[in-house]
Amino acid sequence: MTDAPTPSTSAPPPPDPPPPTPSPRRWDWRPKARWFAAEIVVVVAGILIALALNVWWGDRQGAAQERVYLQQLAADLATTAGRLEGSTAAMRNSMEASAKLLVAFNAPDRADPDSVAAWAGAVVWNDRPGLALGVARALVSTDLSLVRDDHAQPRP
Repeated sequence: MTDAPTPSTSAPPPPDPPPPTPSPRRWDWRPKARWFAAEIVVVVAGILIALALNVWWGDRQGAAQERVYLQQLAADLATTAGRLEGSTAAMRNSMEASAKLLVAFNAPDRADPDSVAAWAGAVVWNDRPGLALGVARALVSTDLSLVRDDHAQPRP
């Protein structure tokens, strides 16, 4: 037996190999592309919603303006109808006075001079009814497309 120490049965473990050197890491763009696509979808959807709301609001304002124009046109038409009725009545009176003058002129006896003067004054009919066209002219000069009725649109 020798004095040499006996080797131990358990030897120390060999040292760990050095970690592998990291290769340059590739950039994974897929998650970022999905995020970018989601952002684009949100922005585009927001813009489309804003445009739809703008069109809806414009249509609503156009409909309100159309109602105002149609009410004003109806009032102008009623005024014009009243003026035309007055003018028609004046013309009818003038025609009746003309007929009475014609009968008096052809009558064998003389008619009352005051009646003849009244009839002659009624014959002179100088009534030109003024048409109320202010709103119609304003509507045509600005934008006739506000009135959506097909019968009110100009024909090509």
